Amino acid sequence: MNDRVAAGAVELPQFPHSFRYLTVHGIYWRLVVAAAIPVIAGVLRGGVPALILVVASVTGAVLADLLAAALLSGQSALPSEGRAVYLGLVVAALLPVSVDPVIATAASLLTVFAGVWLFGGPGRYWIHPSLVGIALAGALVPSAGTVLEGGGATLFSFLPELLSQAVPSLEHFLLEPLGVRVPREAWSLILGETGLSGSAMTAGLVWPSLLGAMIVFGEDLAPAVTSLLFLLSYLGLVWLLGGLPLGEGLAGGDPLQAMFMTNAVFVLVFVLADPGSRPSSRGGMAAFGILAGSLAALFWVSREVVIPATAAVFIAGFFIPLLDILVCKVRRW
Repeated sequence: MNDRVAAGAVELPQFPHSFRYLTVHGIYWRLVVAAAIPVIAGVLRGGVPALILVVASVTGAVLADLLAAALLSGQSALPSEGRAVYLGLVVAALLPVSVDPVIATAASLLTVFAGVWLFGGPGRYWIHPSLVGIALAGALVPSAGTVLEGGGATLFSFLPELLSQAVPSLEHFLLEPLGVRVPREAWSLILGETGLSGSAMTAGLVWPSLLGAMIVFGEDLAPAVTSLLFLLSYLGLVWLLGGLPLGEGLAGGDPLQAMFMTNAVFVLVFVLADPGSRPSSRGGMAAFGILAGSLAALFWVSREVVIPATAAVFIAGFFIPLLDILVCKVRRW
C-alpha cells in the first residue's frame, strides 16, 4: 500500500467486508456529482415543485447529520465526508415530484440516521439507506401513499429526438429478426421523452446510463458486472414468463417497459455505487445481480408487488452476507 492510499485509509475507516476498502478520499463527494445528474434532469422537467423537493431532501439530510453529530459525538461540522448530501440527493431522485416536501424531508432524515449514524458511521449495511428512509417515511405518514414509483423525465428535447430517429433502424435490423417488437411507449420511457403520472425524477435510460458511467469509471468495473446480470436476468425471465411478444401477464407485453416502469436501473445503480452496500467479491456481486433480477422479474409477472425492482433489491440485500460466505467457501475449494 503506497503512501497516498495509506493516507486515505486513515481519513476514512475501512470495513473488511466491502468489495474494495474505502481508501479513496472524497468518494461520497464524487457520488454527489453523479447523483446530481438525474436530479438536475428532474428539476428541469418538474420546475419549481421538483426544485423544492430537492431542497427539502438535501436540507433534511444535512440537518439530520448535524443533529446526530452534535448529540452523539459532540462535533459541529459535517462528519460524514459528503455522505449526507449524497443520500439527500438520492432520496430526491427516487421520490415522485408530487410528494409533499415534508415527506421528502422526513425520508432524508430517516435515511441519514439509518445510513450514517444508526450503524456507527460509514461502513457496511445490507440495504441502501435511501430505500430504508423512503419506506419508513411512507409507513409513518399514512397520507404519503406510494412514495416511490418508476418513470421517466425529459431534459433537452433534442437528445431524445436524436435517439428516437435511430429506433426504427434498431428495431428493423436487430429486434425484428429476433421476433421482438418494442411499443413506442416503451421507447418513450427508455429515452425519457415522456413520464408516468406522478413519476420519479429519473430520465429513462439516458441519465441513469451517464450516472452509471461516472461511477464505473470513477471507481471500478464491478457495478457494471452486476448491473448487466441484473438486467439480463430480469429481461429474460419477464420475457419467458410473460410470453413476449404475446404479452401474457405483462403491461404491453414488453419487458423493457416493465424494467423502466419499476425504476430497476436507477435503483440498482445506486445500491451498487455505495461501497457500504456492495457484496465483497465479484462473484458475490454476480450472484446478487442474478438473484435480484430474477426476483424482480417474478414480482413483476405476478402483479402482486407494487414496486418489483425495489422489493427485489430489499430482499436480495438480506442475502448479501450469505452470498459473501458462499463465494469465499467456493474459492477455498
